[in-house]
Amino acid sequence: MGKAYNEAVTFLSLLKKHDITGWLVGGCVRDWIKNGRDYMPRDLDITVNASAEEIKLIFNRAHRMSNRHETAVLHHRGHVYELTALKGAGISEDLAARDFTCNAMAVDVNGNLLDPYDGAEAVHSGFIKAVDPSRCFREDPLRILRALRFVSQFGWSMDSRTEAACIKEIKELRGTAVERIKDECSLLLQGSFAERALRMADTFRLFEHLPEPVQAGPLCLWRYQINKLDDGLMRWAGLFLILYGGKGSAVLGSWSFSNKWKKELRHLLEAVKNHDYKQDSYTLFRAGREQAVRGYLLHQWKYDYTPSEKELESFYARLDALPIKTKKDLALDGKDILRHFPDLSSAHYGRLLYVLEKKVVIGEIANKKEQLLEEAAIFVKERGKESDA
Repeated sequence: MGKAYNEAVTFLSLLKKHDITGWLVGGCVRDWIKNGRDYMPRDLDITVNASAEEIKLIFNRAHRMSNRHETAVLHHRGHVYELTALKGAGISEDLAARDFTCNAMAVDVNGNLLDPYDGAEAVHSGFIKAVDPSRCFREDPLRILRALRFVSQFGWSMDSRTEAACIKEIKELRGTAVERIKDECSLLLQGSFAERALRMADTFRLFEHLPEPVQAGPLCLWRYQINKLDDGLMRWAGLFLILYGGKGSAVLGSWSFSNKWKKELRHLLEAVKNHDYKQDSYTLFRAGREQAVRGYLLHQWKYDYTPSEKELESFYARLDALPIKTKKDLALDGKDILRHFPDLSSAHYGRLLYVLEKKVVIGEIANKKEQLLEEAAIFVKERGKESDA
């Protein structure tokens, strides 16, 4: 019973043997209150009356995190502990400096719960309450998104003072680093109650203060059930469709997505905009099976349509029927082309591969090396005539 909990409290005893006082804090305590002590938290956070360097002197396997806090990370007996120096003179000041009451609880070395702000009651009643609303969001406006993330993850509500403070400080979100906003939005979109969180964000007029602002009245979020979308990439694409309509691809650069995500999001947004799921086989081939399916489902979601099992099977059958599924499936590779056509320029080489794969996909020629070489010879001959002209 409560294996992770008991081992974490035992670790506090180990710290005490080294004259370090520690308390379990934050999300792990909140999750034990919410789910019971048998729950295995993702993070085990401990606040200690020691610096990261002092922790490293005691535990040579500990390493310091590259953040602005005095945090050391230690892998110990199957758990990962993050040990951070106390904020203030003691645990009372540390808890007073935290964001929400659900995160302002601690467990001491004897297993006693310290709960000066009734965080356990907030967890059981499903309310997000700031410890000090006027300070909380002024100190770090990103906490507004964090509060909305808890709405998305847990289906909780906000108390009136916390909600009023969010609305008051929402404009300060514009000064927050784009990377931090994007990461918090990603967590929000993963939640089981993301729709509820987005609707609340709309009432806060949060979308006017994003990296790419949306200057508009209340959005018709009730029309879009974003929780019907299966993964983070599709939910981001869905959010961009809600916020930016057909201009989503043009504003991707305002966010700090990786190049890979930018490419995949751009494909999805353009596929929906251009109805690409209805296009020819080559369009589906270029997208790749996974992205083609995503584009199809996203388009149906945009128009509030759920395809039947028969319709899905028909779409999958189109993908399965493609003569080749990837470029690697082409029976003629780059070495073959260069061996038969050593004088082919790099520009013409790329164009030739494009022509060959497209003709195979749309069924003009078979995916056989002999036929591909014949088609390549015709291509090279025509390029030679163009050069002579």
